[in-house]
Amino acid sequence: MKTIIIGKRSILTKSLVNTIKNTDIISANEILKYDKKKLINLISKNKFNLIINSFFPSKKINSIIYYSDFVNVGITSMSKLLDIISPKKINKIIYSSSSSVYNINNQTPAKNNRHLYGVAKNLCENILYSYSKKNKIDLIIARIFNMYGEDDDFSAISKILKTYKTKKNLIINNNGSSIRDFIHVKDVSKIYEKILKTNIIGNIDIGLGYGIQIKEIIKKLNAQNFKIIKKNYSEQNLSIAENLKWKILFKKFKPILLENFIIKKLKIKNKFNLNKVFSNANKTTNQDSLGTIIYGCGNAGKQIHDSIIKNNDKGVYCFVDDDPKKINKRYKGKKIISFQRLKELSRTKIINSIIISIPSLTEKKIQTLFKKLYTISKNVYNLPIKTEYDNDKISLEDIQNSEFIHIFKRKNSKINLSTLKKLKSKKILITGAGGSIGSELSMQLSRITNKDIICLDHSELALYNLQKKLSTINSKAKFVLGSINDKKNIQELINKEKIEIVFHTAAYKHLNFLEKNVLPAVKNNILGTLNIIEALKNHKTKSIKMINISTDKAAQPSSVLGMTKRISEIICDSYKNNNKFNITTVRFGNVFASQGSAINLFLDKINNNQNIEITNKKVERYFMSTKEACGLVIQASQLTSSSKTYILDMGQPVKIYDLVKKMVLLKKVKDKNFNINIVETGLGKGEKIKEILSINKKSKKTKIKNILETKELQYNKNEINLLVEDLNVLVRKFQKEKTINRMKDFLKREILKR
Repeated sequence: MKTIIIGKRSILTKSLVNTIKNTDIISANEILKYDKKKLINLISKNKFNLIINSFFPSKKINSIIYYSDFVNVGITSMSKLLDIISPKKINKIIYSSSSSVYNINNQTPAKNNRHLYGVAKNLCENILYSYSKKNKIDLIIARIFNMYGEDDDFSAISKILKTYKTKKNLIINNNGSSIRDFIHVKDVSKIYEKILKTNIIGNIDIGLGYGIQIKEIIKKLNAQNFKIIKKNYSEQNLSIAENLKWKILFKKFKPILLENFIIKKLKIKNKFNLNKVFSNANKTTNQDSLGTIIYGCGNAGKQIHDSIIKNNDKGVYCFVDDDPKKINKRYKGKKIISFQRLKELSRTKIINSIIISIPSLTEKKIQTLFKKLYTISKNVYNLPIKTEYDNDKISLEDIQNSEFIHIFKRKNSKINLSTLKKLKSKKILITGAGGSIGSELSMQLSRITNKDIICLDHSELALYNLQKKLSTINSKAKFVLGSINDKKNIQELINKEKIEIVFHTAAYKHLNFLEKNVLPAVKNNILGTLNIIEALKNHKTKSIKMINISTDKAAQPSSVLGMTKRISEIICDSYKNNNKFNITTVRFGNVFASQGSAINLFLDKINNNQNIEITNKKVERYFMSTKEACGLVIQASQLTSSSKTYILDMGQPVKIYDLVKKMVLLKKVKDKNFNINIVETGLGKGEKIKEILSINKKSKKTKIKNILETKELQYNKNEINLLVEDLNVLVRKFQKEKTINRMKDFLKREILKR
């Protein structure tokens, strides 16, 4: 479709002609002369796009003397054009407006605007609004911020370059302290081209979204010849675009950076120094840093304030709320402001972080709010998933780790507190307490039981970190450094502490790593589990229970991890008729950001601006939060007195490729220069395209939501005992391949081919 551009002398017109195919140009003077016949000949017979790009005389912008020129060129010519052209021929209109329509505080257009140029531009906008609405034409008002480039003679940048070369004095308003958002004319042209190809309409700010002071540019050029003369003219203190609306049009967009433009024009050799300066200047040099802002001043927001932020270095600066009744009120001295006021603050201040504290928000609304808030702060977090027995304690780590949780479209389970009463008087042992699951179980159980919790782990560092975490809730936990492979130590610990419930989470779980370390995997995941069971057999307590934590990799196993965990399940199940104790297995999929998880790896890659490797675009996995998984495990432990196997309802699986794309997109919203690729490497050994939670498709519901009872294949007790004997011998003799084959042979009825 043809595009007709109004305004021949504009540098934007020249750039648009090189960017957009099939264009015609009409000057403002041709319209003023009103040669109707000539104009009609220039205008396409078919439908066309119209770009009104006739700028007011730039050299006369601030002079009262030239009112007539303003009216004739900027308003009259446009009005005559609309009279000439049949509205039926116009597909859409783009009007090149200006950031000058905003008043001195970068707020709502034109009311009490002291800028003649801004008033005139706003008048043209209103004329076009009326025209487009009447004739049902798509209208885009492109409010261009500080455009430069292509040897223009009007921008502040061109004046700086000229002064640098000529060594003359430079006249700049407000001593150069005003903050401006600079965008190159070629970037504006690219944005216009995209707009023409989409259905986007309405007002669009055309800028890069960050500001820099004029005097800072001069300062960093180390120009001694500059003498800034204050000119008494009222103008905007700051002018920064909200560029999110046009940014969604681009998958990849690399704007021309101002520093690179200046370096090229002035042929400056010392690039490092100048680039460094500009990277700092892009943050706007006169900003002060504020603390955390909590979005939502309901119960959740107040709890976050009380439990965490008050201990933070910067503290809580204020609350933001959408309820007009709350605006300007205070909670514990912290003011509640509107979102509009938050935007105003962000233009002159650096917002350290924003925490969304509205639990009732839907997935769609969370996504929308995240995108909106990323234009204000680069650190936006969602309210972390919280169990009902957290005693309103929320850690800063919880908040920071929740950044990507909203990506997973899942409603969290509610904790049934009535099922947990029996746990209050129980002595509990947690193996692998320093791991992701073990650590979270320790935190949650510490808030339930009245007795000591014994935290066992072979990692000194993991135990130390757990001790620090538990100290925040005044836990009575004991920390024991030891391994489940030490049979004697496990037996003594269980007897000495009179353990009544064991939550067994200790396991090697990294799929790819275990493919190369088969023997340690068997020793820990199978024989270590057996050590605990043997200790329970010899325990003198009348009633003792073990909760064995398993994984979806155990269902139709194809990996060393899956085989070792499935065999450990089978061993546990073989003790279902034991009168002295019972064992419950709880099986679930992936949890968010657990130690060694792919999510953590993806985050590291994103934060380091490195390409992300995935095995296959079709790979799907189940996900839930660590808090939710552990809460359901605790409830499952109280479901029955007989041994069972339970699976957690993980909801719908998530494609890893889609997950990574969303994570990358969020990062791009935060960082305009972020650009990485997603690379396929092929499935690794033992890896599946899809995981299942159970081979039994008819799993039964339990009385607790999201916990299902499943029935897996049964194995002969003698067959299991023989397997254990063989594995013990093979591990001692370091027979890796024979160990794998022995497990495969035992699981031949359910194993997938590797």
